[in-house]
Amino acid sequence: MGLSRVRAVFFDLDNTLIDTAGASRRGMLEVIKLLQSKYHYKEEAEIICDKVQVKLSKECFHPYNICITDLRTSHWEEAIQETKGGAANRKLAEECYFLWKSTRLQHMTLAEDVKAMLTELRARLRHYQNLVTEIPFSKKKKKKKEQIGA
Repeated sequence: MGLSRVRAVFFDLDNTLIDTAGASRRGMLEVIKLLQSKYHYKEEAEIICDKVQVKLSKECFHPYNICITDLRTSHWEEAIQETKGGAANRKLAEECYFLWKSTRLQHMTLAEDVKAMLTELRARLRHYQNLVTEIPFSKKKKKKKEQIGA
Protein backbone atom coordinates (compact mmCIF):
# COMPACT_ATOMS: atom_id res chain seq x y z
CA MET A 1 0.00 0.00 0.00
CA GLY A 2 1.46 3.37 -1.03
CA LEU A 3 1.28 6.57 0.96
CA SER A 4 -1.36 7.91 -1.41
CA ARG A 5 -3.94 5.70 0.34
CA VAL A 6 -2.99 6.81 3.85
CA ARG A 7 -5.64 9.13 5.24
CA ALA A 8 -4.35 9.65 8.77
CA VAL A 9 -1.38 8.88 10.98
CA PHE A 10 -1.72 8.85 14.75
CA PHE A 11 1.09 8.99 17.28
CA ASP A 12 1.04 8.98 21.04
CA LEU A 13 3.13 11.87 22.34
CA ASP A 14 3.94 10.46 25.78
CA ASN A 15 7.17 8.48 25.52
CA THR A 16 6.68 7.94 21.80
CA LEU A 17 7.31 11.26 20.10
CA ILE A 18 8.40 13.04 23.28
CA ASP A 19 10.42 11.59 26.17
CA THR A 20 7.94 12.62 28.85
CA ALA A 21 9.35 10.15 31.39
CA GLY A 22 12.81 11.68 30.98
CA ALA A 23 11.36 15.18 31.29
CA SER A 24 9.54 14.15 34.47
CA ARG A 25 12.75 12.68 35.94
CA ARG A 26 14.55 15.97 35.28
CA GLY A 27 11.74 17.82 37.04
CA MET A 28 11.99 15.49 40.03
CA LEU A 29 15.75 16.06 40.24
CA GLU A 30 15.15 19.82 40.38
CA VAL A 31 12.62 19.35 43.20
CA ILE A 32 15.11 17.18 45.10
CA LYS A 33 17.72 19.94 44.76
CA LEU A 34 15.21 22.52 45.99
CA LEU A 35 14.15 20.46 49.00
CA GLN A 36 17.75 19.74 49.95
CA SER A 37 19.17 23.24 49.47
CA LYS A 38 16.34 25.55 50.51
CA TYR A 39 14.51 23.34 53.03
CA HIS A 40 17.46 21.22 54.26
CA TYR A 41 15.72 17.92 53.61
CA LYS A 42 18.13 15.03 53.27
CA GLU A 43 16.96 11.60 52.11
CA GLU A 44 13.37 12.76 52.63
CA ALA A 45 13.60 14.74 49.39
CA GLU A 46 13.99 11.59 47.31
CA ILE A 47 11.34 9.76 49.32
CA ILE A 48 8.85 12.58 48.68
CA CYS A 49 9.55 12.51 44.94
CA ASP A 50 9.23 8.71 44.87
CA LYS A 51 5.86 8.97 46.59
CA VAL A 52 4.70 11.61 44.10
CA GLN A 53 5.80 9.34 41.22
CA VAL A 54 3.64 6.54 42.65
CA LYS A 55 0.68 8.90 43.01
CA LEU A 56 1.15 10.11 39.42
CA SER A 57 1.25 6.53 38.14
CA LYS A 58 -2.07 5.78 39.86
CA GLU A 59 -3.62 9.12 38.95
CA CYS A 60 -7.17 9.08 37.66
CA PHE A 61 -7.94 12.57 36.40
CA HIS A 62 -11.50 13.72 35.72
CA PRO A 63 -11.48 17.39 34.61
CA TYR A 64 -15.06 17.90 35.76
CA ASN A 65 -14.24 16.94 39.37
CA ILE A 66 -10.96 18.79 40.00
CA CYS A 67 -8.45 20.79 38.03
CA ILE A 68 -5.12 19.12 37.27
CA THR A 69 -3.18 21.78 39.21
CA ASP A 70 -5.17 21.11 42.39
CA LEU A 71 -4.88 17.35 41.95
CA ARG A 72 -1.13 17.36 41.41
CA THR A 73 -0.48 19.91 44.14
CA SER A 74 -2.40 17.56 46.44
CA HIS A 75 -0.06 14.71 45.43
CA TRP A 76 2.90 16.81 46.57
CA GLU A 77 1.14 17.96 49.73
CA GLU A 78 0.25 14.37 50.71
CA ALA A 79 3.73 13.05 49.92
CA ILE A 80 5.36 15.78 52.03
CA GLN A 81 2.98 15.17 54.94
CA GLU A 82 3.36 11.37 54.73
CA THR A 83 7.15 11.74 54.78
CA LYS A 84 7.71 14.63 57.19
CA GLY A 85 4.57 14.43 59.33
CA GLY A 86 3.05 17.49 60.93
CA ALA A 87 0.62 19.93 59.40
CA ALA A 88 -0.02 20.09 55.68
CA ASN A 89 2.19 22.57 53.83
CA ARG A 90 0.28 23.74 50.76
CA LYS A 91 2.78 26.49 49.91
CA LEU A 92 5.69 24.04 49.76
CA ALA A 93 3.56 21.59 47.78
CA GLU A 94 2.73 24.33 45.26
CA GLU A 95 6.40 25.31 44.99
CA CYS A 96 7.39 21.68 44.34
CA TYR A 97 4.61 21.10 41.82
CA PHE A 98 5.29 24.24 39.81
CA LEU A 99 9.05 23.59 39.75
CA TRP A 100 8.47 19.98 38.61
CA LYS A 101 5.91 21.08 36.03
CA SER A 102 7.94 23.94 34.56
CA THR A 103 11.13 21.87 34.37
CA ARG A 104 9.19 19.00 32.79
CA LEU A 105 7.65 21.27 30.18
CA GLN A 106 11.04 22.78 29.31
CA HIS A 107 12.33 19.31 28.48
CA MET A 108 9.26 18.08 26.59
CA THR A 109 10.56 18.72 23.10
CA LEU A 110 10.70 16.79 19.88
CA ALA A 111 14.08 15.26 19.09
CA GLU A 112 15.59 16.35 15.78
CA ASP A 113 15.03 12.92 14.18
CA VAL A 114 11.36 13.02 15.20
CA LYS A 115 10.98 16.53 13.76
CA ALA A 116 12.56 15.34 10.52
CA MET A 117 10.23 12.33 10.34
CA LEU A 118 7.13 14.48 10.91
CA THR A 119 8.32 17.02 8.34
CA GLU A 120 8.82 14.24 5.78
CA LEU A 121 5.39 12.78 6.56
CA ARG A 122 3.80 16.20 6.16
CA ALA A 123 5.47 16.65 2.76
CA ARG A 124 4.57 13.17 1.57
CA LEU A 125 0.99 13.11 2.81
CA ARG A 126 0.29 16.78 2.15
CA HIS A 127 -2.09 16.83 5.08
CA TYR A 128 -2.13 19.13 8.05
CA GLN A 129 -0.77 17.47 11.17
CA ASN A 130 -2.60 18.20 14.36
CA LEU A 131 -1.78 17.71 18.03
CA VAL A 132 -4.55 15.79 19.77
CA THR A 133 -4.48 15.09 23.49
CA GLU A 134 -6.86 13.59 26.01
CA ILE A 135 -7.02 16.96 27.78
CA PRO A 136 -9.27 19.70 26.36
CA PHE A 137 -7.39 22.18 24.18
CA SER A 138 -6.31 25.34 25.97
CA LYS A 139 -4.08 28.34 25.47
CA LYS A 140 -1.28 26.45 27.23
CA LYS A 141 -1.66 23.53 24.84
CA LYS A 142 -1.60 25.94 21.90
CA LYS A 143 1.61 27.49 23.22
CA LYS A 144 3.17 24.04 23.73
CA LYS A 145 2.10 23.03 20.22
CA GLU A 146 3.87 26.10 18.85
CA GLN A 147 6.98 25.36 20.94
CA ILE A 148 7.35 21.81 19.63
CA GLY A 149 6.63 22.84 16.06
CA ALA A 150 3.52 20.70 15.60
